[in-house]
Parts: sequence; structure tokens; C-alpha cells
Amino acid sequence: MSRNRDTGAYGHLGDNTNLLINGGSPFYGFVSQRGDFETSPTVIGGDEYSVDRWQHSTTGASSNYPTVQVVGGYLRTTCANQPTINAYTQQVVEEGESFVGQTLTLSGKCNTDSANLRAWVIVNGVWVSLGSITGDFSFTFTKQAANVDDHFRVRFSISDASDPNIGINAGGEYFELAEVKLERGSVATPFEYEPYGDVLAKCQRYFC
Repeated sequence: MSRNRDTGAYGHLGDNTNLLINGGSPFYGFVSQRGDFETSPTVIGGDEYSVDRWQHSTTGASSNYPTVQVVGGYLRTTCANQPTINAYTQQVVEEGESFVGQTLTLSGKCNTDSANLRAWVIVNGVWVSLGSITGDFSFTFTKQAANVDDHFRVRFSISDASDPNIGINAGGEYFELAEVKLERGSVATPFEYEPYGDVLAKCQRYFC
């Protein structure tokens, strides 16, 4: 089976209802084939990956890339210590074109020191804000039609309410995510705890 090297897209694997992969388990945290992200913060940008399936960056210069670290089972993203620079974490969703017209619910757990952390989805080439988040969160939305080359992405960003690419932080603000779940339907169901080996198998289909 071939894959799109931009999205890594294969068919969805397994019976778990979570449309995201490696959402963050309270038992083992995140699968990470690229190294240790627990010991110390790592600078990541340019939509590169930290733990498997999660990308990070900023719309600022490379000198303002965010730092990423797994802390207490949460994936922490920290803005550069400069005001107005944004930081985001995102995942490309498998088979995004198959969800057009469907009702989806995004949920999870979050810690942040920012009043401007928001969840976003991309719809027909335009980022749409689902709202501000802190603590336990849940949003329901309908997936709209997308451009042929428009990959369905879920993004978390400290940013202006109108655009996830407009930074609005006091400098050094952070957010942490765990138990992140995207599922069909209008109700957020409990996070499903998959065995580490099952999540690793899904992640290995992308990792080169």
C-alpha cells in the first residue's frame, strides 16, 4: 500500500473510535519514535514532528520556534519568549475527505497559562475556530467540503480569535494536551485507552 508523503495517509487502522492517532494515554503518555521528549524541552518548528503524528511550528521566524516536551503525560508546547509570537500543535487526520457532511466531536484535557488558546479545524482552505479551551474541553462541528489538496487538520494554537497564524501571547506562554480525541457524532465519549503496542503499530505506518 502506498502513502501520500505529505499526509502519511493510509486507511484507518483498528476499531478504536478515535480518528486521531497517539492522543496521549494516562498510562504511558505518547508514543515517540523520534527520541526522548521527556527529559528536556526541544525546539521544533516548520511542521516537524515531536511525538508521533503531532506537528509543531509558529508563523514567526525559525528563531521563534516553540519548544516541546512531554510533562506528566501531557504534550507541552511553549511559545518563544517574545510577545505576539504564536505557537501551534496539530495533527493531519486520516481519510479527511470521507468525513464531509458528518458531525464530529473533538475533546480532550488541557492545561495552559494562556487566555488565548484555541482549537481549530481547516475547512475548504480556511481555518475555523472551535473556541477557546482550558481544562476538559469538547466541541462539536460539521466537516465541510474541502479542496482536493486540502488535508483535514486539527490544530491547537495560542493565537488571535480570527486567525491561528496571528500570535497573541505575553511571551513564553504554554499549553499541554492529553487524551485528545476526535470522533463521529455529537457526544464526547470517554477516551479509549489502547495498548501501547497498538498505538505504536499505527504510528509505524508513518515513521521513516
